[in-house]
Amino acid sequence: MSSPYNSKQAGREFAFRFLFQWEVTKTETSLPPVDDALAIAIELFRQIFIDENEKALKIDQRGITFAQQLISTVFSKNAEIEECLAQFLKFKGAHSANKVDLALLKLGTCELLFFADTPYKVVLNEAINLAKQYGPQDSPSFINGVLDKVARLKR
Repeated sequence: MSSPYNSKQAGREFAFRFLFQWEVTKTETSLPPVDDALAIAIELFRQIFIDENEKALKIDQRGITFAQQLISTVFSKNAEIEECLAQFLKFKGAHSANKVDLALLKLGTCELLFFADTPYKVVLNEAINLAKQYGPQDSPSFINGVLDKVARLKR
């Protein structure tokens, strides 16, 4: 069984992958899934992109539960998250950021704003590590800069 830290770490990565997939596939009229539809979407995503993937993410039920909380909060508080990010993305614009950065910024901002039990340095480090793994070369410094500003403003 994974430790709480590893469960949360895996949950963040799962949430990032889910949110990235959402950013890539959504349309102008797409509404995020909620409640039962969100639970079904997360389960299908887990089966297709996690369980059946040769580079499967090792995640336990605690990690899935944490991922569900993160994803649900990103969707339900999206307007507040985007409003917060807009203050720091004026030069780039939230919608012009690449999809990896956008998913990581939304996830990190969500956790900084609505998950006060997580130390801000953990949020930044986790987002930077995911940016190193999935983003372009400049993603880690970009993510660090923006989320550091969000943390200073909101914590």
